[in-house]
Amino acid sequence: MLMEGACLLKTRTDRFKEHWAVVVGRDLLCFRKQGDADYRVMHCLAATFVQECSTEVDPDTNAVLYPVKVVLPPNKSRILYFTSQETQKRWLALIRKVINEHNVADFYDIQ
Repeated sequence: MLMEGACLLKTRTDRFKEHWAVVVGRDLLCFRKQGDADYRVMHCLAATFVQECSTEVDPDTNAVLYPVKVVLPPNKSRILYFTSQETQKRWLALIRKVINEHNVADFYDIQ
């Protein structure tokens, strides 16, 4: 296991439900709660890429949420939402490391 922690997933009715996300090897698993034996969502991170998205507001709590979008070829995606920007940055960095993604801005100063 590389990392685990709480995240939110958006439901079909645009509500947010708390889940427990775990990255094991190159797999992202989302459990309904910490300690569950069966995962609700599983994605292999091979051949994916990740994006940082604009913040969203949870309509139930008015909390600002910080999303990380995992794009799954050919045309699907999974968005994980976090309650702090620090947590979002940690997950973004970890997923980029797992998929061996590099940002051109990491190497060049584009003006």
